[in-house]
Amino acid sequence: MVTVRRDSSRTSGMDVNWSGAPGWEGSAHPDYRNFAFTDLPWTKFTDPRLEGGSSPIKCVKISRSRQVLRIEFSSDFGANANEPVFAKRYLINSLRRRVGNLLSGGKARREYVLGHRLIRLGFLTPVPLAWAIAAPQRIFENPDRPTGYAQAASFLLTRDLEHAGDLLHWARNGMADQTPYFYPSLAAFLARVHKTGFYHDDCSGRNIFVAPGTLFESVPPSSRILKSFAVLDIDHGRVYPRPIPTHHRAVNLFQILRSLRKTGLKSNALRMQFLREYLRFADLDPQTAMPKLGRMIDRVAHRKMGMKLLGK
Repeated sequence: MVTVRRDSSRTSGMDVNWSGAPGWEGSAHPDYRNFAFTDLPWTKFTDPRLEGGSSPIKCVKISRSRQVLRIEFSSDFGANANEPVFAKRYLINSLRRRVGNLLSGGKARREYVLGHRLIRLGFLTPVPLAWAIAAPQRIFENPDRPTGYAQAASFLLTRDLEHAGDLLHWARNGMADQTPYFYPSLAAFLARVHKTGFYHDDCSGRNIFVAPGTLFESVPPSSRILKSFAVLDIDHGRVYPRPIPTHHRAVNLFQILRSLRKTGLKSNALRMQFLREYLRFADLDPQTAMPKLGRMIDRVAHRKMGMKLLGK
C-alpha cells in the first residue's frame, strides 16, 4: 500500500496524491500521478558528457547531490500525457539532510511549490508536474542499498521549457552585444524580480534563459518584462514581502556580474552602467543607492572570490 499525505501547500486545484510506487509519497498533476520515478535508469548514467545518440532518455546533469534526466516520452513511465519532461533526483546523502527532508518534505517538494507560486506571479519557469519523497519510515534507510541507489532520495518532474539559450550562451556568442537593449532588459528583469519579492539563491548566467521569440529592440513594460526571461533551479529560492532585502539584491547582482565578467560585462564601466540601469528600473536613485549597493556587492565578491568586482 502506498503511504501518502495530503500536501498542505496545494499549489493548484488540480493536484492529487502521487501514487507511483509503494513507500513513497508526494503530489502531482492528475496526468502524472502514476509517473514511475523509481523505474527510471538512474544508475545507468555516470557522466552526462558520455551520453548522447538517439536515446529517448539523456542525463543532462549529475553531481554528488543531484541528477537530472531528460525523458522524451513521458508516457513510457506511466504518465497520461506524452511530452518531453525533466526528472530530477535529489540525493539525501547525510544524516543532517535526511532529518531536514523528514521535516521539510525535501528540495523536490520545495521546488514544486515555489515553481507554481512563481508561475502565479507571472514568471517563466518549468511547470512542475510531480514530486515524490521516501515516506517517513524510509528516511533513515541505508542510501547505499541497493548499490548506487539512494532510497531516501526525493524526485521532481517538470515540463520541458522552450528557450533561446541561457545568458552565458548569449554573451559568449556575442549575441547579447549585438542585440539592442539586451543588458538594459536584463537589468529591468532583475529589478522586477526583486520588486516582486523573489530571491534566487543561484542567480547565475546558467540559470536564467532567454524566452523564445523575445525581441530586445526596447525595454518592454514591467508588466511584460518577466516574460522575456525564464528562471531555473529555484529549489533554494524564496519569496519575501516586497521588495527583497538589500543584501539579497547585492548577492543576486554579484552572481550575475560574476557570470558575465569575462564575456558581456568585461569592464568595470559596463558593470557600473548595468547597476545604474538596475537601480533606475528598481525605482531607486542611482546617486544615493549606488555607493551602498556597490560596497555590498564588493563585500560579497571579496568573500566569494577574494577580489572586488566594482573596484577601479
